[in-house]
Amino acid sequence: MKTSILFTFGLLLVFAACSKDPNDKVLTKVPTVNTITANATSISTATVSVEIISDGGSPIIEKGVCWSTDINPTINNNKVTNAESATSFSINIQGLQPNVTYYVKAFATNAKGTSYGSVLSFTTRDGIINLLGTVDSIDITTSKVSGQILSDGGSPVTEKGICWSIQNNPTIDNNKITNTDNVTSFTAKITGLQPNTNYYARTYAINAKGTSYGNVITFTTQDGVIDIDGNVYPVVKIGNQTWMAENLRVTHYKDGTTIPMVSSSDMNTPTTSDVCGWPVNTTLYKTTFGMLYNYYTVTTGKLAPTGWHVPSDAEWNTLATNLGGTSVAGGKMKSIVVIPGITNVGATNSSGFNSIPEACSTTNHAGKWWSTDVGYYNGVLCGSFFTIELNSISLDTHLGTLYYSRSIRCIKD
Repeated sequence: MKTSILFTFGLLLVFAACSKDPNDKVLTKVPTVNTITANATSISTATVSVEIISDGGSPIIEKGVCWSTDINPTINNNKVTNAESATSFSINIQGLQPNVTYYVKAFATNAKGTSYGSVLSFTTRDGIINLLGTVDSIDITTSKVSGQILSDGGSPVTEKGICWSIQNNPTIDNNKITNTDNVTSFTAKITGLQPNTNYYARTYAINAKGTSYGNVITFTTQDGVIDIDGNVYPVVKIGNQTWMAENLRVTHYKDGTTIPMVSSSDMNTPTTSDVCGWPVNTTLYKTTFGMLYNYYTVTTGKLAPTGWHVPSDAEWNTLATNLGGTSVAGGKMKSIVVIPGITNVGATNSSGFNSIPEACSTTNHAGKWWSTDVGYYNGVLCGSFFTIELNSISLDTHLGTLYYSRSIRCIKD
């Protein structure tokens, strides 16, 4: 009996020795890997952090992350590998679509096989740029619009600016001004607008997703008039009349014909043709005081901008009536701006007409303007004109030689 037991035990030892590989000291397993974090970084990229906890007893052949729009991604979907020897690393995923939810897992492969970490998800940014726009100032032909990029939508802005139109919801296909400064807040000055016109504007910005627009801003340019030379004039409404608030300074008729120019010293020299000139020989006075014209320019009917005309005696008198009569209208029309050497008695400019003294400081007038009417003085045909004197508050009418130089104020048709 004893011999039989010993024989059986010996067979078991022989069997155990034959079934174990003496070189296989540790049982090989797949690696253990952990997906730590997964975050979208833009409209097309994300970053995933990975930790290799164990290689499973066999060298890791490949490691990285895999992802898909399916909830359980594998390396047969999409993957990015990491060739570093580190056990903790981050991987950047690129080429994603905006505003899409993705699922991602860490993976590692050794001789035994591939293992995966936990599934995490992230949603790429939508790429829409968040913009804000405001109007800072408006005048007759310009407007300043400020823009602010509140968020770039996760993708760098490649272009930004302001677009505008007379139609609602303007786009960059209408009109635009691009801002090239490397700032998130910017201001653009829109020029070349038409007077008394309603416009729509909004900020825009472009990134990899496309073009985004801010809130629509509406503004109306101030009332005014532009002559054929591009000079811009403010206007004022007095009663039912609309007048230019500055003297005319155009050098071309509205059909494009040049008005013959003479020097200031020739302005009151007898001539039978239409001429104009500056009060003195400098463009500064032209801008401030306007041009001077003889009466022959008025008779062409082409001096005023389209939609405007040189006023008649009746229209001048209506202006005076609207301001309380000729005896007091002048004070309400005279600018209160002080010019050195000039005493402008009784000036209030309460009408907004903005009459200023003529350029020559020796003159006694705060303004002299042609009318379209004519009359005879001592049998000589003369042109009618209106004046305001520096030491008076009245608006007076006179007759003058047709070649004399006078200012022009236009009235709206």
